[in-house]
Amino acid sequence: MAVEMTLENLDALRERTGASYAECLAALRASGGDVLAALIDLEGDLPPPLPRLGARVGRLARQAVREGIRTRLAVRHGDWTVVEVPALVGLAGMLLFPLPVAAGVAAALATRSSLELERGPLES
Repeated sequence: MAVEMTLENLDALRERTGASYAECLAALRASGGDVLAALIDLEGDLPPPLPRLGARVGRLARQAVREGIRTRLAVRHGDWTVVEVPALVGLAGMLLFPLPVAAGVAAALATRSSLELERGPLES
């Protein structure tokens, strides 16, 4: 059963697929106006959906943040700990304030202090 090609049908196809009006119109014409057949045709031409990719990126980002918090950056002078922060904080500081961080690292090395990365216990 052929359905009339209307702007509402085109809008419905665009909303569901993200395809252009021209692509939706071509799919409707090819399907004889059948919206469902046009939708199936358009979905076959679309790239894989991004939600799966977004979920994977989100999962990797959460894992990286957990590791950045778990890993500690310590500046030690002999047996004395000068400063100890999560590695994520050290990385953020390095990105936001590169010159003061570089000066601090140079001072630590000039005073024969050590920079250490320590991995903390797993947290549930």
